[in-house]
Amino acid sequence: MMLIVEPDENPRWRIDSSYAAYLDMKNHTGIYMTISERATYTASFEQKHNTKSSIEAELFGIDDAMVQFMCTQYFMTNQRRYLPTTIYL
Repeated sequence: MMLIVEPDENPRWRIDSSYAAYLDMKNHTGIYMTISERATYTASFEQKHNTKSSIEAELFGIDDAMVQFMCTQYFMTNQRRYLPTTIYL
C-alpha cells in the first residue's frame, strides 16, 4: 500500500474534546487527519484526566493528539516530503 500525496494536498488535523462526557466526569477526545478530503487517521478515546473546564479538556485533547501528529510529520519528513499542516480545533 502506498500513500501518494500531491503537492497541494496538505494534511489537515481536526481535534475536538467533550467536557464531562462520562458519569465519572472524564472527558472524551476525537481526532482525525485528512489528506485531500480522505480520512487517513482516526482516533476516539476517553481522556485520563479530570478537568475543571472545557478549555482545559481541549488542551489535554491537543496534547494527546500531538504524539500522532509528530509521528506523522516525522514519517513524511523521512519520505523527503515537507508538508505544511493545518490543525483545526
